[in-house]
Amino acid sequence: MGLLDLFKKKTGPTSAPLSRPAAAPYTADMVQAVLKELYLRTRQPVIRLALTGDTPALAASKLGGLPYLPPGAAVPTTAAGQQLTLLAQIRCEELPANSLYPPAGLVQFYILNDDLLGLQNFDALDDQSASRVLFWPRVDLAVTAEQVRPRYRPYGEEDDYFPFTGCFGLRFSLEEEGMSSCDHRFDAVFCALWASFYPQVPLAHWYDLPDALTEDPFNDLSGFGHKLGGYPAFTQEDPRDCHGRYAPYSQLLLQIDSAGLGSREIMWGDSGVAGFFAPAGALAAGDTSCILYNWDCF
Repeated sequence: MGLLDLFKKKTGPTSAPLSRPAAAPYTADMVQAVLKELYLRTRQPVIRLALTGDTPALAASKLGGLPYLPPGAAVPTTAAGQQLTLLAQIRCEELPANSLYPPAGLVQFYILNDDLLGLQNFDALDDQSASRVLFWPRVDLAVTAEQVRPRYRPYGEEDDYFPFTGCFGLRFSLEEEGMSSCDHRFDAVFCALWASFYPQVPLAHWYDLPDALTEDPFNDLSGFGHKLGGYPAFTQEDPRDCHGRYAPYSQLLLQIDSAGLGSREIMWGDSGVAGFFAPAGALAAGDTSCILYNWDCF
C-alpha cells in the first residue's frame, strides 16, 4: 500500500477541524467615536491658503514672483553662490489673528531651483544649505520692483524643476483641524484613545483596522492642502519619526501641496507636497535659525 492509498482510505477527519479565529468586532461607529475624540483633543488653528490669479504687490503675500528685499539686503545663496528662488512670501499683517507668525513683518521661504528642489542633504533636512526662511520685521514700502529686480538672479538649470511658474496671489482663512493621519504621533494617540474606549477589543495600530472602515474617514484626515500651521501631510513617511534630531520641529510653518489654480499647475515631483517646520514658538519670536524643510512625492 502506497502513501496515496492511505489518503484515499480516509473517509472523514480523524480530529476536529481547526477553527479560524473570529474577526475582531470593529465597526464604523467605533472608529468614528475615536476619531471624534481625537479631533477634540488635538485640534489647533490652521490658516488655509487659497490661490488667486491676482498680481500681488512686491511686499504682499504670494507664491513665487519677485521677492521683497530691503535696501542693501542680499538674496540668500548656497555655499557655491547660487541664488535661491522665492517659493513663498507671507505678509504677517495680512493674516488672520494667530500665534504662529509674528504680528507684523514679512516671512519668506526660499529653495534652490535644481533637480532636488533644495533638498540637498537627506541626512540633514535642517541644514538649510539650499533652502532658507527669512524674517523681515519691518517692511519699507518705498522699495520698488525696479530696485529689487537687478539683484534677483535665481539659479536655474536647463530643465526647470520648480513646482510652478509665475506667481500666485493668496487669500487666508482661519479654521481648525485635528491631527492628521500622516503625523508621526497619530498612531500612538489613536490607539491610546481606542484602548480607553474599547479595552476589550485590542488594536495595535490604526492601520490594522479593515480598509473599509478607514478609507473614507482617514482620507479626510490626510492633512493635504496649502496652509500655515495645523498638521502636515506626507506622501511617504513623516521624517520626524525617523530621526531623533528632528523631534523639536513640531510646528508646521508652511505647506504647499500639488494643487494649482485652473490650468496653472503646482507639482512637486509626482504629486508631492512640501513643508517647512520649526520648534514651537520660534517663528512667532522672529527666530528662523532652526528650520526643517522636506518634500516628498509618490
